[in-house]
Amino acid sequence: MKFCPKCGAQLDDTTKFCGSCGTVIEDSAPAVQQGYDPNAGYQQQGYDPNAGYQQQGYDPNAGYQQQGYDPNAGYQQQGYQQQGAAAVKQPNPTVEKLKAFCQKNVKLLGIAAAALVALIVLIIVLVNVNKYQKIDAADLFRVEFDGLNNYGTATVNLAKPPYMGASDYTDLDKAYAMRDKIKDIDGLEDLEDLMDDLDDYTDDDDMMYIAPYFSIDDATFQKAWTKADDRAEAAKMRNALLKTNKKGEFYLKAEMEKGKDGKLKNGDKVKFTVTLSEDYVNYLKDNKIKIKNLEFEKEVKELEEGIEFDPFDEKYIKVTFEGTDGSGRMNMDTDGAIAYTWYDYDKSWDLSNGDKVKITAEIGQTLKEAGDVYYFEYDKKCYIVKDKNPSKEYEVTGLTGLEELDPFDGIKFEYDRGTPFLRVKRVIKDDLDQELIDRVDYYLENNEGLKVGDKFKVKAYAWSGLQSDGYKIKGTPDSDGYIVKEYTVDASFPAYVTSDNGEAAYEAFGSKIDDQITDMRKNVNGQRWISNVDLDSTVQSISSFNKISTYVGFNSKTNYDSIGWGEYVNRIIGVYEIKVKLEPKEEDGEEGEKTFYAVVYADDVVVEGSTYSDARLYNKFFDNMDDLRKEFINVEGYTVVKCGGGSDEPEPEVTTTTTTTTSAAEESSAAEESSSEASEDSSEAAVTTAPAEDTADSAAEAE
Repeated sequence: MKFCPKCGAQLDDTTKFCGSCGTVIEDSAPAVQQGYDPNAGYQQQGYDPNAGYQQQGYDPNAGYQQQGYDPNAGYQQQGYQQQGAAAVKQPNPTVEKLKAFCQKNVKLLGIAAAALVALIVLIIVLVNVNKYQKIDAADLFRVEFDGLNNYGTATVNLAKPPYMGASDYTDLDKAYAMRDKIKDIDGLEDLEDLMDDLDDYTDDDDMMYIAPYFSIDDATFQKAWTKADDRAEAAKMRNALLKTNKKGEFYLKAEMEKGKDGKLKNGDKVKFTVTLSEDYVNYLKDNKIKIKNLEFEKEVKELEEGIEFDPFDEKYIKVTFEGTDGSGRMNMDTDGAIAYTWYDYDKSWDLSNGDKVKITAEIGQTLKEAGDVYYFEYDKKCYIVKDKNPSKEYEVTGLTGLEELDPFDGIKFEYDRGTPFLRVKRVIKDDLDQELIDRVDYYLENNEGLKVGDKFKVKAYAWSGLQSDGYKIKGTPDSDGYIVKEYTVDASFPAYVTSDNGEAAYEAFGSKIDDQITDMRKNVNGQRWISNVDLDSTVQSISSFNKISTYVGFNSKTNYDSIGWGEYVNRIIGVYEIKVKLEPKEEDGEEGEKTFYAVVYADDVVVEGSTYSDARLYNKFFDNMDDLRKEFINVEGYTVVKCGGGSDEPEPEVTTTTTTTTSAAEESSAAEESSSEASEDSSEAAVTTAPAEDTADSAAEAE
């Protein structure tokens, strides 16, 4: 058992509070009952806690005794002995009843205690919750609908004065903070000027919604922020709503549901959603703000009705065509046009049936967007157009038909050179219809350096006079007005002679070859000196004059422009073996014999069909075949091929000879002539040769 140290009430050993006076009961309270002396510790150490007082003659109870007060009286009256075991005290009836009640109603008391705790928590929560400014999201945004019914658009922005920025609010806050401090008239005027400037940020439209949380009217502003302790805190809370990121974008923003913008009509319910990051929500809480109802709806109202406007309706514009096909013209009547609309076109002349003429309308009104269309106001009406610059294509019809002429039927070409270096020089129109000759011009493309298989183009351009005469050329013109036809070079086109047809080409020279041989025989018979040939005696007679082979040499270059001056593309070479009898020498008196060689050749020979180009022929003598090969066959930069193949050596027996029969008188005359020429130093001048200059002249003539 233990007792209350204050009122002396008897208590259980486990009791923590006195049921009579409420005193907290320490664990050490029963110490007196166990004969515990609080001064024992001191006495064991020889220490008297009252010694200090006694040494000074001071009795700690003196004050009480002088007043007739015994400090232990209270204890004694209650039967309590301070220095011994406590006297047994009679139970307090009230306490006993309370104790009995508590023992019987322990559960009830627990419930009551729990209810008390819950009440305390509720009070704390309510106090904490009520400190936040709760704002409906719909109250922070201004939704505006614009455009036309069925084509409406929506914009959603914070419901603050338009164009009012953070610096403007800062100036406003400073002005209101200074308001009560301004005493002089100049200061008041400055404040009024500032307020007038801020008023300019509000829209002239009385229906413009500005949330009271963003108001520039001080009374409205402070009334809205009910959880702010003063205006400075209200401004801080407002600025929290206006917080922006690094890009200057508001953290607080609403988005319209997708797929609606540009298609709104009156009566539609449009949903808007506000999405807040966790960090921003916490930031708002730090500023005593909570935003609720993050989804809200707005009804579309007051969109204007529009009238569909087609600027190409026949009541506004009429388009007709007249004239002949290919030289027609367009007529456009726009007397019915409205709204200051004018029209432009890409072409109106030289038209043919089937052509497309594009006409573009320019509307002289301010166009506003309404979804995917535009609208404008004119004569107190609203008109809808689908494009800012509407256009329409008109097909040309009704023009008088023309007789069709084929510009390529019967054309011929004039060529220069042959494949593989063929050049098509021009179109020969001599055999064409007179209208084509007079009214159509021809041009060539890719017509240089052609070989078999290459292609070139012929372009025909008809002048307007052809259509005026009632004709048109066959085909579809390109973007520049040309009718184009492509030709492929084949074997029928002119070609340089090769070894395949070299023999035929040589034989085609006919009489020219005969003339060359006749001249060569004259230059040999009776001569003692022949260019490049050492006779050692005067020719008495010609035993044989035979062609032993034909060669064709071809330039190895593949580009005609790289062939230099004096060079040839091809060369046809006839090789001849000549055998002669020589007059006897004085010392031995016997006749001699001599065999030497000659060539008859022509450069740059071209064949077209079975016709060979006219060529100039040359000849030259050689003392032996090695010299001949070196100059005409084994030539650097050329490929020289023997026609028909076979060896380069002359045949041992000649089956074909070319001889000239002369009478005795002629031989006598020739001998005399030879004797006469032999006596002259210039006898070599009588031999016909082909100098390099002549070869160059031949190439120039072929050019």
